[in-house]
Amino acid sequence: MTPHSLAATALAVSALLLPLVGIFAPLGLAPLGAVAALACLPLVIRERSWGNLPAAVLWLPLLLAVWAAVSALWAIDPREALAGAAKQALSTIGGLILVAAALDLDQKDRRRLAWYLMAGSLAGAALLTAEYLTDRGISSLIAKAKHRPLVGIKSPLNRGATILILCTATCMAQFRHSKPRWPLVVSAIALLAMFSSDSLSTRLAALTGLAAGAIVMAWPRRGIHLVIAAVAALWIVAPIGAANMPSPHYTFQHWTWLPLSSHHRTTIWGFTGSHIAEKPIIGWGMEASRQLPGADDEVQLWRTFDNGQPRLGITESMLPLHPHNGILQIWLELGVFGALLAGAFLVRVLAGIDRLDSADRTGRAIACGIYCAALTIGTTSYGIWQSWWQAGLWFIAAFTLSGLKQRDIP
Repeated sequence: MTPHSLAATALAVSALLLPLVGIFAPLGLAPLGAVAALACLPLVIRERSWGNLPAAVLWLPLLLAVWAAVSALWAIDPREALAGAAKQALSTIGGLILVAAALDLDQKDRRRLAWYLMAGSLAGAALLTAEYLTDRGISSLIAKAKHRPLVGIKSPLNRGATILILCTATCMAQFRHSKPRWPLVVSAIALLAMFSSDSLSTRLAALTGLAAGAIVMAWPRRGIHLVIAAVAALWIVAPIGAANMPSPHYTFQHWTWLPLSSHHRTTIWGFTGSHIAEKPIIGWGMEASRQLPGADDEVQLWRTFDNGQPRLGITESMLPLHPHNGILQIWLELGVFGALLAGAFLVRVLAGIDRLDSADRTGRAIACGIYCAALTIGTTSYGIWQSWWQAGLWFIAAFTLSGLKQRDIP
């Protein structure tokens, strides 16, 4: 098998598995990404495929990993910081290999990848829709097969929903010029089906992505420039807003429109913001979120009637493992220098979307929508350094770029 065919097969199989692994075994995305990157490495070396990537996209994430390693000098746990930096470097290198190789695929291989991604996404969408419409029916079957009780009130497959929402949007990029049009219609239906999810992040990501795509579709140039300005402002405003978050007692009493899980986010973000303000320049060090002073403390909250009688009480931890917001986590752990590197990388990616063929208005709109949907999930849900989440994002980036080179899929 030639390096080209090996890479093409690895990416196509990964496209098929990505939605399903994301649903049923999301932690398996990290090894899937590692195996795919190793399979693509011979092609990248032979063809020097890193030349497909802009210098800033290639070096900024690597410099971020270097800065993360340097932060071990003042981190709470230097060994943990170095391990996290090494893991981040490997994830970054593997992801860049996937993206570079995807850009080297020929038309036939891109077409195969598109159909494999479509098949996996449709299967995943059907399974997750059944899960939500039957009140966690699939999760109940899995729990019964494992002889374990099904706990909680939300579906344990929700992490898969966030991956699937990005996969189905990527399918729309792949099939935007398809003839006939039915694959695009099916992708749109699968995307809308995710609104049945009980994952607020999934629904919010879908809305954000659709809104961003619509803006860029209406104003191809100004729309992307507006998104660039919004992302740049978000990196500045997020830590300031978090540091000035009202107390959990106030928000729990007065922000009654917030779901309980969302309220816990405000508690976490307020605690994170106060600690960012303590070390805004260099941060607390890589992976410091896990050992931050006071992170394990709990606050008891009560919501009362107008007559002063207690009505509802909950207990919230101040910072469980990570801030559930990638921007705040980078500010917290790596300070302003880490935030500048990460922010510059994200802005450069948007600038790359802005440089796409101006005649391909649909492609530009879908790419911007996928970007904003991923950013929404990354700022409301997962730890930014989680390997499975990073692997999923690199796969989405690789498959989206492959689709943007696609002109027709018969």
